[in-house]
Amino acid sequence: MRVRRSLRTNLILWNVVTIASLLTVTGFALVWINQERVRARLDEDLRREAGRAADLGPPGGPQPPPMFPREGRRPGFAPQPPQPPPEVFAEVERIADLRRPRFFDRDGLPMGPGNRPPATDDRGVALALQGTPVTATIGTLRVRTAPIRRPEGIVGAVQVVRDLRELEQLWLVQLRTLLILLPFAILAAAGGAIALTNRALRPIGNVTHAARAIGSSSDLSRRLDEEGNDELAELARTFNAMLGRLESSFIEMQSAYERQQRFTADASHELRTPLTRLRLATSSALREGATESDRRMALETSDRAADTMARLVQQLLVLARADAHQLALDRSAVDLRVVVAEALDEVPAASGRVQTRFAEGRIEVLGDATHLRRVVVNLVENAIRHTAPTRRIQVEVGREHGDAFVTVTDEGEGIPPEDVGRVFERFYRVDAARDRRDGGSGLGLAIVKSLVEAQGGSVELRSKLGSGTQVRVVFPVLPAIQTKTS
Repeated sequence: MRVRRSLRTNLILWNVVTIASLLTVTGFALVWINQERVRARLDEDLRREAGRAADLGPPGGPQPPPMFPREGRRPGFAPQPPQPPPEVFAEVERIADLRRPRFFDRDGLPMGPGNRPPATDDRGVALALQGTPVTATIGTLRVRTAPIRRPEGIVGAVQVVRDLRELEQLWLVQLRTLLILLPFAILAAAGGAIALTNRALRPIGNVTHAARAIGSSSDLSRRLDEEGNDELAELARTFNAMLGRLESSFIEMQSAYERQQRFTADASHELRTPLTRLRLATSSALREGATESDRRMALETSDRAADTMARLVQQLLVLARADAHQLALDRSAVDLRVVVAEALDEVPAASGRVQTRFAEGRIEVLGDATHLRRVVVNLVENAIRHTAPTRRIQVEVGREHGDAFVTVTDEGEGIPPEDVGRVFERFYRVDAARDRRDGGSGLGLAIVKSLVEAQGGSVELRSKLGSGTQVRVVFPVLPAIQTKTS
C-alpha cells in the first residue's frame, strides 16, 4: 500500500535528510582534514628533526641520565617525590628512547655509544644511504630516514621515530565525540527544519483557506492579500487575476444566459401570435357551414400569418448566424448611393414620404449589397412605423472625415432617454404594451446593428422625445476611392 504524504511532511523529511547528510559529511570531513593536518605536521616535525640530527651527527659523549632516577634521595637535597609505578616508568623510557635519533653508518649498522637498537625501517635506511630520504609507517610508528651528507659524500643515515598510538587515540576520541554529538545536532536540525517549514508554509495555508472560503461562499468578488514581493505574493496576484477572469466570464455567461432566456421567451411570444391567427383561420375554414368567402378569408389570414412567421424566422436566423460569426458575406466594392436607392424601392410605403439627399460622386464601400439593403430597409420601415403620415422622413448618403454614412432622420414620436441605450436589444420595444402591428417584432434595429458591425461599420442613434430620431450608419470608404476624392 502506497502512503501519500503531505507537502509539509515531504518538506520536513527532505530538510531533515539534507541537513543530517550535510552534518554527517561535514563532521567526518573535518575529522579527516584534522587527521591529515596532524599527520602532515608530524611529518614536517620529523623532517626538521631528522635534518638537525643529520647536521649534528652521532653523539660521542655519555648517554643522558634516565628521566626518573632510581635513588630515593640525593646527598644534600630534600627527599625525592615518590617514584611512579614500574609500568609507567617503562613506558616513559620507551617513548624517550623512541624519540632519540638513531644513526647508522654506511653499512647500515647502528652508530653511537652503547648497544643501540636496530633500524626500525631497514628499507628506509637502505634508500637513505643511496641519497633518498624516506617517510614510512611501520606498525604504530611513523619513521623518517634521511641521509647524513658531508663534503666527502653520504657517510651514514639518521632515523627519527614517533609513536602514532597517541594520535590514534586522539582520532578515536574525535570520532567518538562526533558520533555522540551528531544525533543531538540532527535532532536540533530536525526541530529547526520543522519550525522553518511551518513558517514557510503558513502563507500557503492562508492562501488555501482563503481560496476554500471563496469557493464555499461562491463569492468571486473576494480577493487574496498581495502583501510583499516574494513568490507567494506573486501566487496571490496570479490567483486574484484568475478570479477576476472567472468573475468576468461568469458575469458574461450569466448575462448571455439571461439574454438567451429572454430571447427564447420573446421568440416564443412573437411566434405564438401568428400561430394563433393561423389556427383560428384554419378552424374557421373547417367549421360546418363555412362559405366559400369564409374559406378564402381564412386562407388570406393564414397566408399573412405564414409570411409573418417566415420573416420572423429569417430574422432570427440572421441574428443567430451573426452571433456565431457564420454570417455569409459576399463583400465587394459597392456604391452606397445605389444600395440606398434599391432599398427604398423595396419599401412601398416610402414612396412619397421619404426625402433623399445623395452626395455627388461615387461613395464606394466594401460590403455585402444584400445585407446593406436590409439595413436600410429596416431603418426606413422603423422610421415610417413611428412617424405620422404628415411628418417628414429624410435619408441622406454622404462622406465625412474619410467615412461613408447613411443617415435616416424622422420627425416621429422619439425615444425616451432611458430607452435610447436599449433599442438595439432583441425584442425590445420602447412601449411594451404595443402589439406587433404597432411596434414590429423588436428585431429590426438588432439586425441592423449585427449586420453593420459584421461589415466593419458602426451605428449611432440620437433621439429626442416628441421631436424625432436620427440613426447614422458609418462605413469606412475604400482607400483608393478616398484618396481619389480627397
